[in-house]
Amino acid sequence: MLEPVTLGMAARFRSKPADAIDRAARFFAAYERSIDAFFVDYDVVLSPVLRTPPILLGTQGGTLAFDEVFEPIVDYVSYTPAYNAAGNPAMSVPLGWSEAGLPIGSQLAARLGGEGTLLALAYELEAAAPWAGRRPPAGVPPG
Repeated sequence: MLEPVTLGMAARFRSKPADAIDRAARFFAAYERSIDAFFVDYDVVLSPVLRTPPILLGTQGGTLAFDEVFEPIVDYVSYTPAYNAAGNPAMSVPLGWSEAGLPIGSQLAARLGGEGTLLALAYELEAAAPWAGRRPPAGVPPG
């Protein structure tokens, strides 16, 4: 049994031209090179993890239709796919908190092989603003 989003992604793939995989492979190879070139001059990129504060459970539920959730999902996670596609290490650390007490993730990304840089930075950030003991209140709506 597959979720509608998974089935929708499969249908979307089947609708592409026969050379779509080759074109995508070339695109992502060039993209990886551009990300590598960027990190020659920069150690870490700081960005949001998500475009909005945490959403309610079920907003992107597995039983919802592909057309209902695909674009909102892409919009919601708009900062993370860049590093997923390039293979660069990235991590989310809860450096902020919403008015409702929910964690707001900050994404740190580094060059290929830069996991040590990210872990060292996260260690320093947690020492400066500890988050390990923080818990969001139960039943709080996002916002």
